[in-house]
Amino acid sequence: MQMYDKITGLIISNNKEISHALASEIGPVVEIADIIDCPSFSLERIMKHNPETVFIHMEGKTDEAFAIAGRLIKECPDIRVFIVAKDKDPDIIIQFLRLGIADYLVFPTEKKETLSVVRHAVDRSASVGKNGKIFTIFSPKGGQGVTSLAINLSDWVNRLSGGKTLLLDLNLYMGDVGIYLDTQPDYTPFDLKKDIERMDENLLFSSLKRRLDGFYLMTTPEEISDADQISGDDIKQMAQLLKNYFDYIIIDTPHDFSERTLSAFEAADSLLVIIQQGLPEIKSLQSALALLRELNQEKEKIKIIVNRYMKNSDLTAHDLSMILDLPVFFTISNNYRSFSQAINKGKTISSAFPKSGLNKQFKTMAGILTGIEIKNEKQSRWKKVFETLLD
Repeated sequence: MQMYDKITGLIISNNKEISHALASEIGPVVEIADIIDCPSFSLERIMKHNPETVFIHMEGKTDEAFAIAGRLIKECPDIRVFIVAKDKDPDIIIQFLRLGIADYLVFPTEKKETLSVVRHAVDRSASVGKNGKIFTIFSPKGGQGVTSLAINLSDWVNRLSGGKTLLLDLNLYMGDVGIYLDTQPDYTPFDLKKDIERMDENLLFSSLKRRLDGFYLMTTPEEISDADQISGDDIKQMAQLLKNYFDYIIIDTPHDFSERTLSAFEAADSLLVIIQQGLPEIKSLQSALALLRELNQEKEKIKIIVNRYMKNSDLTAHDLSMILDLPVFFTISNNYRSFSQAINKGKTISSAFPKSGLNKQFKTMAGILTGIEIKNEKQSRWKKVFETLLD
């Protein structure tokens, strides 16, 4: 077991002999603060001890155990709930797991396996709680390169951090992440909504698709009939859960101000707003920024990224900063051909054009966003000229 302090726990049981034996066996991991018999069960008594976990043993009274577990999970979602029984019953186990319990324990056992099961559950929970960062990417107009930036930023955030990175496609009607990366929908936001009450680390990472590049994907399904079933509150709940398991989450959003999109804005640590150097795009963004101000979005977390940036344009990065009353956070050079070729191959820029200046820009931007220092590589003058030509 990893070196953690004991967690606090309670036992609810209608059998004193079993409850004392259970407390003794799990003692190395769980400090039992109280043993409660069924007639004395009350949330007030439980909350008095503020336990991290509760073990429910109701010999011959499955319905009562189910009712108690259901109430605890609903009223005290931070408490891990274990069901304890002397036999395995697959149908009953499935019912409890769907309810959202931490685990189903068979006790007693000849090999005294209960301690190892609880120990594993504690270790697994201790690995959760990353409080990962969310980068939400948005543009009020289509065609600005939001999905391409989301893909390549996810790639480099993952490469630099070495942590767990997820790219989440929230464009539920017209998501392009799966198309751009030539991958079939596997686990979608609809699946996450259905599973969220029973979600744990094993279920999540066994369900998600992971690219050879290293980052995870949650793409939208081919069938979009269920999109309206996901609400803004669902997005908030998903974001909070995913932050517990991932170091970084990059969210690709649609070009609207729906309740779902606004929830993705609210969840973001940084809101990356994409723009190009055209007058219609600038006017559209001005209106969007005015709305964001009305919605009390923090100005500090809004970061303007100019995509397909052309240095010889009439509108420079400085001009855009003055017009929008926000600094330009980063510029991505105008290289539509490389983006298109990478998409046609189902690859990231780092895989398709690893030596390009465009790839270095994504690396630099990811480093700034994550705060990870990038070591400068010494280059010869001719090598720099060659890489410029690749762009």
